[in-house]
Amino acid sequence: MARIDRILGQVGPAALIAFLVIGCTDHETVIGTETVRDKIVTYEDVKPIFQESCAIVGCHIGPGAPHGLQLDNYDDILKGSAHDVVVVAGYPSQGELMYRITGAIPPAMPLNRKPLDSAQVELIRLWIIDGLKRE
Repeated sequence: MARIDRILGQVGPAALIAFLVIGCTDHETVIGTETVRDKIVTYEDVKPIFQESCAIVGCHIGPGAPHGLQLDNYDDILKGSAHDVVVVAGYPSQGELMYRITGAIPPAMPLNRKPLDSAQVELIRLWIIDGLKRE
């Protein structure tokens, strides 16, 4: 809960709205009807997004990454930043990553680059919901 308080305290009402939008879909239930998917999303599915949008551009790669947040490999994504974890298995609204890639908490990521498209954001959200599986 402290993580949520910290995140919401950064931008106030805008973050609260984003929390409700992102958080309401944590379990893929829409009006009482389960959404069924063919496969669980794994790191291998989202790896190209992180590499092309976050790491290859030279930002979140290696020991000089902002706030220590390296997004170029699975283990470092799970480790998070110097401040906190950025993803929590099963709960997209509990980590800062979803807020940054949707622009709900500024600065929106990727910084000064083309934003992720809705399909990329959804794939990352599903990866988190599916438990941050490596394979």
